[in-house]
Amino acid sequence: MSVLSFSLSPEATAKLYECLICLAKFGESVALEARKDKLTITSLNLARTAYASFSFDAEIFFINYDLDSSSLPKGGDRFTCQLYNRALQSVFKGRAGEGRGRDGAIDRCDVTIQDQADKTACRLIVKMLCKHGWLIRLD
Repeated sequence: MSVLSFSLSPEATAKLYECLICLAKFGESVALEARKDKLTITSLNLARTAYASFSFDAEIFFINYDLDSSSLPKGGDRFTCQLYNRALQSVFKGRAGEGRGRDGAIDRCDVTIQDQADKTACRLIVKMLCKHGWLIRLD
């Protein structure tokens, strides 16, 4: 079941990649916190003496943004998970900075996070829709 899904423009994809690069200076993992109105990505250093955080407004930053409130814990208003930053960077690295005129440039990036009650791990699915109808799917 999809807990969180959102779509990014090429410009927003590049900005997200730049934020991940900045957060990598603080720690090797990032925490995602999704609420109805925003997505926050945070990193904390190993000594727990410094952190960095970026918040993205759901209406301004994303093409579309959907947090399924029925899949959240009872009484909860947010979904949280933790991911390795390098894994996220590798997904966005090759496509984020390319110009729109190139064949490999993306037109839209769709991200879905699936969570199942019987499993401890979530599943992150990234689909990059490219020029000429190409689809790059990363699970």
